[in-house]
Amino acid sequence: MYEIIPADISSPLLKNVDPLRYSQNKNPLTTSFSDEFVAIKFRYKSLTSDQSKLIIHIVKNNAVLLAKAGNNFRFAASVAGFGMLLRNSEFKGAINYNQVISLANGSIGNDVEGYRKEYISLV
Repeated sequence: MYEIIPADISSPLLKNVDPLRYSQNKNPLTTSFSDEFVAIKFRYKSLTSDQSKLIIHIVKNNAVLLAKAGNNFRFAASVAGFGMLLRNSEFKGAINYNQVISLANGSIGNDVEGYRKEYISLV
């Protein structure tokens, strides 16, 4: 189970929360964190342990061209774009149905069950 508490919520559960990592400096481009996109912290406790363990995963701010991204990412981008088109989202930008299909066709990969091809025919 995961508990996600939005940043603007106050709660007595938050008394021992780590200080904010990025928003203390007014100019984040001059900090030592400028190459970081986000820091994800997970804490878990084994069923046989009384101590929780902290895992911190840093996602670097390394831009990757969409054409060089992996099949799963490109396919997910196609699905997200299709959803934005269906809802006429204000965030859809210039994406269109031809781009959605092109992204999906170029990222079929190992589609053993045929779900990706089925998605393409649906679009």
